[in-house]
Amino acid sequence: MPDLMQVNARTVLVAATGTSVAVALPGSADVNGRSLRLHNIGTVLGYWETGGSDVSVTIPTTSVPGGCSLAPGAPESFQIPPGHTHIAFISASGTLNILMTPGQGPVSYTHLA
Repeated sequence: MPDLMQVNARTVLVAATGTSVAVALPGSADVNGRSLRLHNIGTVLGYWETGGSDVSVTIPTTSVPGGCSLAPGAPESFQIPPGHTHIAFISASGTLNILMTPGQGPVSYTHLA
């Protein structure tokens, strides 16, 4: 499978803790409907969700659904739905460190928020 091709923006580092933090998608005007590579470079499990500027994410429990998980050390690519301009992250514990790279190319799956 070919690699993700970076498009119009550089990789961005985001740090998050146990409180949801939302940031603009890198190159957000260009990333809609394209791929976003997320790489959890930390050692803790994290969760994410995309949406508008007011997006937030929660940690899922047995009774409450939450965001998509991203395991430590895991680089994954996702297709971002059109109109989504922000992404929120939260850490299961400690500090979550995520590298985000917008691009085009193969994805792990399509995010259907």
